Amino acid sequence: MPQKFFLTTPIYYINATPHIGHAYTTIAADARARFERLRGKEVYFLTGTDEHGSKVARAAAEAGVSPQDYADQISAKFVECWRALGISYDDFVRTTQSRHEIAAQRIIEKLWQGGHLALGNYSGWYSVPDETFFKPEDVTERDGATYLANPSIDQTKAPLEWVEETTHFFRLSQFQDFLLEFYDLHPETLQPVSRRNEALSFQRSGLDDVSISRELSWGIGLPQSVPSHENHSIYVWFEALMNYATAPGFLSDDNAQREHFARVWPPDLQLMSKDIFTRFHATMWPAMLKALDLPLPKVLFSHGFWTVDGRKMSKREPDTIVEPIAFAQEIVALAACDFQIGVDALRYYCLREVTFGSDGDFSRDGCFARYNSDLANGLGNLVNRALSMLQQYFGGVVPASSDRVLDLRQAALDASSRVAISYENLEFHNVLGEVWNVVSLGNRV
Repeated sequence: MPQKFFLTTPIYYINATPHIGHAYTTIAADARARFERLRGKEVYFLTGTDEHGSKVARAAAEAGVSPQDYADQISAKFVECWRALGISYDDFVRTTQSRHEIAAQRIIEKLWQGGHLALGNYSGWYSVPDETFFKPEDVTERDGATYLANPSIDQTKAPLEWVEETTHFFRLSQFQDFLLEFYDLHPETLQPVSRRNEALSFQRSGLDDVSISRELSWGIGLPQSVPSHENHSIYVWFEALMNYATAPGFLSDDNAQREHFARVWPPDLQLMSKDIFTRFHATMWPAMLKALDLPLPKVLFSHGFWTVDGRKMSKREPDTIVEPIAFAQEIVALAACDFQIGVDALRYYCLREVTFGSDGDFSRDGCFARYNSDLANGLGNLVNRALSMLQQYFGGVVPASSDRVLDLRQAALDASSRVAISYENLEFHNVLGEVWNVVSLGNRV
């Protein structure tokens, strides 16, 4: 059987329709998936939508629809967007699907039976927009309300809510030594280095047990075998992480699905933005896997944020929200090209403009400039010259291969090994840089 390659994007929370931040992660994953398929590997490329939690329930109420109807509508927009962008995923998981819900409950049951969950009481500050609990040292009082003291670019600036309820705690504190030892033995697991250092610093500062259930109706209920399961749903962030195992078939009743899970696990590469890296993917997720006696992912990679024309993306400033399909249509209108060419231009810009892993600025003018200089004048000129010469000298028929090794052919052969290394290191800008070196050489021949 061919060697497998299992990669994931995060599942995207459906509080908003797809924007360039969602597309960036997914385009990068798609590029890597296509490369691995070209190498003959059996690729399992997983993406999807995260559909539970209080934020979704409130958004649905504001829209005047049920949470399920709201989830159906927004999830469909992600499917539509990925189809338009040519994303070659193999599986699209929704957390409202029964295959996920049933397996998620079984995971909770296994964790309870293994002694990794404990019943207790929680009181503390909670952010609905972030679906996150915060410690007392993280908050500050201002104008009669409580806020995050130092919110990062991705965190809410809105007031926090005080929550007091019976809950179930995941004994994360018991995994602190394991995580630090594992990452010491496998430093390549957390990438890039800057994110790795942040995660290790977070873990060395001390891990607390985390509440993983909420008194909330819109979510996956706890299994009946767990005490005080009534009216409790699995905390959305804990549940969302489970998708990486439930989608490929962990704890499935279907034999084929269980065999699929055994064949593809563990993930070879998991991609996400930096806001969900340290606390959730680098800490809670591997601790959960250890508690379930499952091998850990080989690489967890965090990329940076996009600003838009120098400004942070914000719903309050609609021109900072770049919708991928609409932007591809802008390119089509300006360049008078087919829609697929507009999509390719967007994909090219996302992968060429910024070192993957670093923050970057999405510039509309910059994308148009890349289109003109690289795609139209560079690649377009080479294709036009090649077709013209083929027609002029060979009657439009591609000649039989020759034993002659031309400079351009040799340059392409030499670049192929460097391209492979750059793909493996997620250096997409270097991949395209190598390709364009060959394009430039072709234009000089």
